[in-house]
Amino acid sequence: LLLGTIWLDRADIYLLRGDQLLQQFHLGDESAYAYGVVPGFGFGWAVDLPPQHSTLLVRVQSLDPLVLPLHLLDAGGLAEQRDTVQYGYELMFGALFALMLYNLALFAVARNHLHARYALYIASMLLMCIAYTGKGLAQWWPQSPGFQRYVILCTMVLFNMAGLHFGAHFLRLHQI
Repeated sequence: LLLGTIWLDRADIYLLRGDQLLQQFHLGDESAYAYGVVPGFGFGWAVDLPPQHSTLLVRVQSLDPLVLPLHLLDAGGLAEQRDTVQYGYELMFGALFALMLYNLALFAVARNHLHARYALYIASMLLMCIAYTGKGLAQWWPQSPGFQRYVILCTMVLFNMAGLHFGAHFLRLHQI
Protein backbone atom coordinates (compact mmCIF):
# COMPACT_ATOMS: atom_id res chain seq x y z
CA LEU A 1 0.00 0.00 0.00
CA LEU A 2 1.40 3.39 -1.00
CA LEU A 3 0.31 6.77 0.30
CA GLY A 4 1.60 8.96 -2.48
CA THR A 5 2.67 12.10 -0.62
CA ILE A 6 5.88 12.62 1.33
CA TRP A 7 4.75 15.55 3.49
CA LEU A 8 2.26 13.71 5.67
CA ASP A 9 2.68 14.81 9.27
CA ARG A 10 0.98 11.69 10.56
CA ALA A 11 -0.81 8.73 9.04
CA ASP A 12 -2.60 5.96 10.91
CA ILE A 13 -3.61 2.87 8.97
CA TYR A 14 -5.75 0.04 10.31
CA LEU A 15 -6.65 -3.23 8.59
CA LEU A 16 -9.77 -4.82 10.08
CA ARG A 17 -11.75 -7.99 9.45
CA GLY A 18 -15.06 -7.56 11.18
CA ASP A 19 -14.19 -6.23 14.65
CA GLN A 20 -10.73 -7.83 14.70
CA LEU A 21 -7.66 -5.63 14.17
CA LEU A 22 -5.27 -7.45 11.82
CA GLN A 23 -2.57 -4.82 11.23
CA GLN A 24 -1.88 -1.22 12.17
CA PHE A 25 0.77 1.26 11.09
CA HIS A 26 1.62 4.71 12.40
CA LEU A 27 3.94 6.74 10.22
CA GLY A 28 4.59 10.17 8.74
CA ASP A 29 7.38 12.68 8.49
CA GLU A 30 6.96 13.60 12.16
CA SER A 31 8.11 10.14 13.23
CA ALA A 32 11.82 9.42 13.51
CA TYR A 33 13.68 6.84 11.40
CA ALA A 34 11.66 7.61 8.24
CA TYR A 35 9.64 4.41 8.59
CA GLY A 36 7.99 3.43 5.32
CA VAL A 37 9.46 6.19 3.13
CA VAL A 38 9.61 5.22 -0.54
CA PRO A 39 11.52 8.09 -2.25
CA GLY A 40 9.58 9.52 -5.15
CA PHE A 41 6.28 7.94 -4.02
CA GLY A 42 5.55 8.79 -0.41
CA PHE A 43 5.04 6.18 2.28
CA GLY A 44 4.57 2.48 1.67
CA TRP A 45 4.50 -0.80 3.54
CA ALA A 46 3.50 -4.42 3.09
CA VAL A 47 -0.12 -5.20 3.93
CA ASP A 48 -1.22 -8.80 4.32
CA LEU A 49 -4.76 -8.83 2.99
CA PRO A 50 -6.88 -11.77 4.13
CA PRO A 51 -8.88 -13.71 1.54
CA GLN A 52 -12.21 -12.68 3.09
CA HIS A 53 -13.81 -9.23 3.18
CA SER A 54 -11.70 -6.75 5.12
CA THR A 55 -11.70 -3.01 5.83
CA LEU A 56 -8.78 -0.65 5.41
CA LEU A 57 -9.03 2.60 7.38
CA VAL A 58 -6.62 5.45 6.63
CA ARG A 59 -6.43 8.63 8.72
CA VAL A 60 -4.01 11.33 7.57
CA GLN A 61 -3.06 14.55 9.31
CA SER A 62 -1.17 17.37 7.62
CA LEU A 63 -0.97 21.12 8.01
CA ASP A 64 -0.65 21.44 4.24
CA PRO A 65 -3.52 20.94 1.79
CA LEU A 66 -3.00 17.73 -0.11
CA VAL A 67 -4.50 15.24 -2.47
CA LEU A 68 -3.74 11.76 -1.21
CA PRO A 69 -3.23 9.14 -3.90
CA LEU A 70 -3.60 5.58 -2.59
CA HIS A 71 -2.13 2.66 -4.51
CA LEU A 72 -2.55 -1.00 -3.66
CA LEU A 73 0.05 -2.94 -5.66
CA ASP A 74 1.50 -6.40 -5.68
CA ALA A 75 5.27 -6.80 -5.24
CA GLY A 76 5.94 -6.91 -8.99
CA GLY A 77 3.88 -3.80 -9.71
CA LEU A 78 5.59 -1.91 -6.92
CA ALA A 79 9.07 -2.90 -8.12
CA GLU A 80 8.24 -1.89 -11.69
CA GLN A 81 6.83 1.51 -10.71
CA ARG A 82 9.63 2.17 -8.21
CA ASP A 83 12.30 1.35 -10.79
CA THR A 84 10.69 3.63 -13.39
CA VAL A 85 10.39 6.53 -10.95
CA GLN A 86 13.88 6.02 -9.47
CA TYR A 87 15.54 5.89 -12.91
CA GLY A 88 13.74 9.08 -13.88
CA TYR A 89 14.84 10.88 -10.71
CA GLU A 90 18.41 9.62 -11.03
CA LEU A 91 18.53 10.85 -14.63
CA MET A 92 17.14 14.24 -13.59
CA PHE A 93 19.48 14.57 -10.56
CA GLY A 94 22.47 13.52 -12.66
CA ALA A 95 21.66 15.99 -15.43
CA LEU A 96 21.16 18.85 -12.96
CA PHE A 97 24.38 17.98 -11.11
CA ALA A 98 26.32 17.85 -14.41
CA LEU A 99 24.84 21.21 -15.46
CA MET A 100 25.82 22.72 -12.12
CA LEU A 101 29.40 21.39 -12.42
CA TYR A 102 29.61 22.62 -16.01
CA ASN A 103 28.63 26.15 -14.97
CA LEU A 104 31.05 26.08 -12.05
CA ALA A 105 33.81 25.06 -14.47
CA LEU A 106 32.83 27.91 -16.81
CA PHE A 107 32.93 30.32 -13.88
CA ALA A 108 36.39 29.04 -12.87
CA VAL A 109 37.72 29.61 -16.39
CA ALA A 110 35.83 32.68 -17.63
CA ARG A 111 35.18 34.41 -14.26
CA ASN A 112 31.71 35.42 -15.44
CA HIS A 113 29.55 35.84 -12.34
CA LEU A 114 26.42 34.67 -14.22
CA HIS A 115 27.80 31.12 -14.37
CA ALA A 116 28.26 31.05 -10.59
CA ARG A 117 24.78 32.44 -10.04
CA TYR A 118 23.28 29.87 -12.40
CA ALA A 119 25.18 27.08 -10.62
CA LEU A 120 23.73 28.33 -7.31
CA TYR A 121 20.26 28.29 -8.86
CA ILE A 122 20.74 24.69 -10.06
CA ALA A 123 22.10 23.66 -6.63
CA SER A 124 19.02 25.11 -4.92
CA MET A 125 16.82 23.17 -7.36
CA LEU A 126 18.67 19.97 -6.51
CA LEU A 127 18.22 20.58 -2.78
CA MET A 128 14.53 21.25 -3.25
CA CYS A 129 14.05 18.08 -5.28
CA ILE A 130 15.95 15.99 -2.72
CA ALA A 131 13.72 17.32 0.07
CA TYR A 132 10.47 17.21 -1.91
CA THR A 133 10.81 13.65 -3.22
CA GLY A 134 11.72 12.10 0.14
CA LYS A 135 15.28 11.17 -0.83
CA GLY A 136 16.64 13.35 1.95
CA LEU A 137 14.23 11.96 4.53
CA ALA A 138 15.02 8.39 3.55
CA GLN A 139 18.81 8.68 3.20
CA TRP A 140 20.25 11.91 4.63
CA TRP A 141 18.20 12.89 7.69
CA PRO A 142 16.00 9.90 8.63
CA GLN A 143 16.18 10.63 12.37
CA SER A 144 15.29 14.33 12.14
CA PRO A 145 11.52 14.77 11.83
CA GLY A 146 11.75 18.38 13.04
CA PHE A 147 14.11 19.17 10.17
CA GLN A 148 11.86 17.40 7.65
CA ARG A 149 8.88 19.49 8.75
CA TYR A 150 10.50 22.69 7.44
CA VAL A 151 13.11 21.62 4.89
CA ILE A 152 10.67 21.43 1.96
CA LEU A 153 9.33 24.92 2.63
CA CYS A 154 12.80 26.39 3.19
CA THR A 155 14.25 24.85 0.03
CA MET A 156 11.26 26.12 -2.00
CA VAL A 157 11.97 29.65 -0.76
CA LEU A 158 15.71 29.24 -1.40
CA PHE A 159 15.04 27.97 -4.93
CA ASN A 160 12.80 30.95 -5.73
CA MET A 161 15.28 33.43 -4.24
CA ALA A 162 18.16 31.94 -6.24
CA GLY A 163 16.04 32.03 -9.40
CA LEU A 164 15.10 35.68 -8.89
CA HIS A 165 18.73 36.54 -8.11
CA PHE A 166 20.01 34.84 -11.26
CA GLY A 167 17.18 36.23 -13.43
CA ALA A 168 17.68 39.79 -12.21
CA HIS A 169 21.40 39.69 -13.00
CA PHE A 170 20.96 37.84 -16.30
CA LEU A 171 18.40 40.40 -17.50
CA ARG A 172 20.46 43.26 -16.01
CA LEU A 173 17.46 44.67 -14.20
CA HIS A 174 19.69 46.73 -11.93
CA GLN A 175 20.74 48.83 -14.99
CA ILE A 176 17.20 49.76 -16.00
